[in-house]
Amino acid sequence: MAPPPPCCPPESEPLLMMGDYMPLGEMVSVRDDLPCYVAKPPKPSKHAVIMFTDMFGVDTGRHKQICDDLASNGFLTICPDFFVDAPYMKKHAWGISLSCACEFICGLLCGGFDKITRGHAWEVSLREKVMDKVVPWLRSQGADKFLTVGFCWGSYGAMRCCALPDFVCGVSFHPSTEGFCKSTKEDALAICRSVRAPQLVVATSGEPDSWKPGGVAQRACEEALPGHIIWKVEDKMSHGYMTRGDTKDPEIFEAVNRGLQDMIAFFKRHAS
Repeated sequence: MAPPPPCCPPESEPLLMMGDYMPLGEMVSVRDDLPCYVAKPPKPSKHAVIMFTDMFGVDTGRHKQICDDLASNGFLTICPDFFVDAPYMKKHAWGISLSCACEFICGLLCGGFDKITRGHAWEVSLREKVMDKVVPWLRSQGADKFLTVGFCWGSYGAMRCCALPDFVCGVSFHPSTEGFCKSTKEDALAICRSVRAPQLVVATSGEPDSWKPGGVAQRACEEALPGHIIWKVEDKMSHGYMTRGDTKDPEIFEAVNRGLQDMIAFFKRHAS
């Protein structure tokens, strides 16, 4: 049998292709009003991951597939639809269509995104959804160790969680914490200094220098937790590649798989 072409991953790596994936989990209603995608591991687990999506939400991109990958590695994984009452945009599944681009530009220029963002701030609504709804539901499923991952917008929620004693570690991909905080009038570096759990942060070419390796954000996290912060950059990737990058491109394919494997290894190390 001929060997696979160079761009193909080993059989042990997950295959992540745009739009071809059929989710294995299910949508559940937590506390009757918070829709969440839930992916359960083959065996009951005390380790639960809370995922914070990018601004497009749980029904778009690769969010559900990443939840399923985490579940297959032993983590009970939940991805809440935090935007159910106040979405940023219509649900564009993949890529950037003309209507999607127009809607995005309008949201930026007209101030609509700022208003929505203020409504999703931690002390306004997000903390209550996480700590009064999601965490108790996970405890009812047998979980007692909590981990978190955030993409773009979601890095804000992931870092906020990691200031709490319930969480053992957090991962952020192409973080937009600084941009979120500009809208909510919060101090992004103060959030970095508040973390009390190890962090893995993966930036891209699209993040400001302050959020790349060696920048002030990394230094602020290390002030809070010296020796427990890992900061990387995928300098050939664009912002959003983990959840929305087209994996038909071999470089994006490899970067997505690399990010997934790094996250799983980081979670397993700190959940043990």
